Amino acid sequence: MAKRATALSEEESVNEVTRPHSTEVAPVTDIEAIMREHAGEGVSTDASDNLVPGIRVLQPLSPAVTSGRAAAGDFALADRVIKGTEGLWFQVCWQDNIWLEFNPRERGGGYVAAHPFSGYDQSGDAVPPPGSRRSGQYGHVMAASGNDVAHYAQWSGFMWDGPGRGLEHVINFAKSGHTTRRKWNTKMLQANRYPDGRSRPIFGHVYHLTTYQTRNSKGTWYLVDVGPPVMLGTPEAANVVGDSLLALQMAIEMRRAFECKEKVASVDVAQADADDDDAM
Repeated sequence: MAKRATALSEEESVNEVTRPHSTEVAPVTDIEAIMREHAGEGVSTDASDNLVPGIRVLQPLSPAVTSGRAAAGDFALADRVIKGTEGLWFQVCWQDNIWLEFNPRERGGGYVAAHPFSGYDQSGDAVPPPGSRRSGQYGHVMAASGNDVAHYAQWSGFMWDGPGRGLEHVINFAKSGHTTRRKWNTKMLQANRYPDGRSRPIFGHVYHLTTYQTRNSKGTWYLVDVGPPVMLGTPEAANVVGDSLLALQMAIEMRRAFECKEKVASVDVAQADADDDDAM
């Protein structure tokens, strides 16, 4: 009996070897695990393919306003308009400065080139690019070619379109908008400091932005009004971003991408501002 049992075992082994293997694919049980295994494949990290769109404040002479499609003071995004009185939530992740050169409106307008930012002079004014000079009482800068040159502070971050939905955008500050930028920066420095006096990171808070009207001898225009800082990790922040830890991780990654020049701010908003001579 022992020999028969051994023979059957050997026969079964032969059948097992010669039996065709199944071609059925095992059911996918963890899509996220597979996605993580192939993270980043096929996605371009070239800066030219990673232009972050801008948010701009529409002014009285903006085409969207003069055509009746929006109102002065509204926020214009690439795909929609948000009422300036309703506002939007923004988390700043990265700050940068640049000089942008445009053809004057009387010569057809249009973006020409970007020039590196080299800091501020003793008066606190941005140092113009080599070969350019200041012209006029409003700090207008003109290139040697006669083109207009303007200092833009570009603040990149997430516009939170509801909990868990952070959309990459850039807010540009130029002309009188630099006053708003400086006040906002001061608010960041002072918000919820650590006991040792250090400030929290730039991306540690979200802010509700609306707009307000102002005027000078040149006319009337609208600026960004920055609400109080709402610190990540609080219930108030959760109402805006959902998961505060995820919002923090997203912000750190976005900062890294801009620092490494994997992402750059689009000049679309700056171009639009220059074309309709917005005061910001």
